[in-house]
Amino acid sequence: MVDIVVNHLSWNGSENSVVYSDFYPFNQASYYHPYCAITNYDNQTNVEDCWLGDSNVELVDLRTEDPTVASMYQTWITQLVSNYSSKFEHSRRF
Repeated sequence: MVDIVVNHLSWNGSENSVVYSDFYPFNQASYYHPYCAITNYDNQTNVEDCWLGDSNVELVDLRTEDPTVASMYQTWITQLVSNYSSKFEHSRRF
C-alpha cells in the first residue's frame, strides 16, 4: 500500500531557509506557493495555498494546480504504480 501526499514537502527549517534545489524533481521555487501561514482554517483558499508546519519544520506547499507540477506528479505516480504492480504480479506467480 502506498499513500502519497501530493501537496506538501517537508523542510527541516524555517521558510527563509528552504533550498528548493534539494527537492527533486520539484526543485524550483516556481513549483511552490509563496510562503504564507494558514491563519484561518475556515478560508479554503488560505488552507489550499499556504504552508502548514511551523518555523522548525515547514511543509512547503506545491502548486498542484500548475500544469507542469501536475504532469510531473502524473508521470511519477504512473511509474510508481507500474513498478509496484509488476513486482506484485511477479511475486504472485511463485
